[in-house]
Amino acid sequence: MPTTLDTAQTKVALWVLAEFKRRRRIVGQPIPAAVADLHTHLLMSACGPSPEPARAQSKPAEQVDTLQAADLLGITPRHVRRLARDLDGQRIGRQWVFNRTTVIDYAQGRTHHGTTH
Repeated sequence: MPTTLDTAQTKVALWVLAEFKRRRRIVGQPIPAAVADLHTHLLMSACGPSPEPARAQSKPAEQVDTLQAADLLGITPRHVRRLARDLDGQRIGRQWVFNRTTVIDYAQGRTHHGTTH
C-alpha cells in the first residue's frame, strides 16, 4: 500500500479539511491547531511553499462591508464587528471587509442550528 497521497487523494483531503474548518467557523468552534497545521502542510505539498499564485487565478470572492454583512445576517453593524473573527473579516484601514459567501454560510449555519448570537 502506498505511503503517499496521489493527486486525487490530496485534492479530496484538502477539500475535507477546508470544509471541516468552514463548518467549525460557522458554529463558532475553534479549529484545532493540528488540523490547521495539517491543512497548511497539505496545501504546501500540493501547491508548493506559496499557494497564493494558484488562488490568484481563480475568480476573486465578492466582498461586503459591515453594513452589508449586517443586512445579510439580520443583525446590527456593531454585532457584525463583534463577530468579525468568526466571519473571517479583514480590517482594511478603519473598515471591516468580509467574504460574502462566508457571511451567507454563517447566516445559514445559525438558521440550521437555531442559534442566535
